[in-house]
Amino acid sequence: MSLTPDPRAARSRAALLDAARRLVDARDIGSIAITDVCTLAGVSRPTFYQHFGDIPTLVQAAAIERLEQVFDATAAVATPAEPAVMLATGVRRLMQGLAEHAPFYRRVVEETSMLAVQALVIDFVADRLLAFVERSGAADPEQIKPRVRLLAAGAAWLVMEQLGDRRDPEGLDSAASRIAQQLTQSMVEGGRA
Repeated sequence: MSLTPDPRAARSRAALLDAARRLVDARDIGSIAITDVCTLAGVSRPTFYQHFGDIPTLVQAAAIERLEQVFDATAAVATPAEPAVMLATGVRRLMQGLAEHAPFYRRVVEETSMLAVQALVIDFVADRLLAFVERSGAADPEQIKPRVRLLAAGAAWLVMEQLGDRRDPEGLDSAASRIAQQLTQSMVEGGRA
């Protein structure tokens, strides 16, 4: 008996996630029905239920996957530098990647179970911040681990606040610099103390 994952299941899951992203890019989550997702993904309702129990669960998975893609793209272009410079560059690239899909993220945060999405995002960001600290050698990740989750929550809030500010789309670079500076002071410089 083979333990190799069924490629059909992987394809159908990917199609459902892609359909969810496309639908949430275009309209409010409350207006999206399972039938809409299945039609766009080219799968049946039973296939939908094999992967996801409901639309909010699907949207959360799609949001996390898109967030992973943005973080991965940011990490892929990272160049070694001083920890503060690496963090500032990374936050700026991250915010540019998020801004590209700002309506999607606004809908996810505003229209889904806020606490569930926030917890997933905060845990994801905290893991990535710890990886950054480890990679940069700026501080001992184990020593600053207790405050990283708090910093991740604050950074996620500041980023979402900036993405939600439709009046100031040009303020992205200054917001990225401000957030990176605050993270640097709290994680990197505070980790040396």
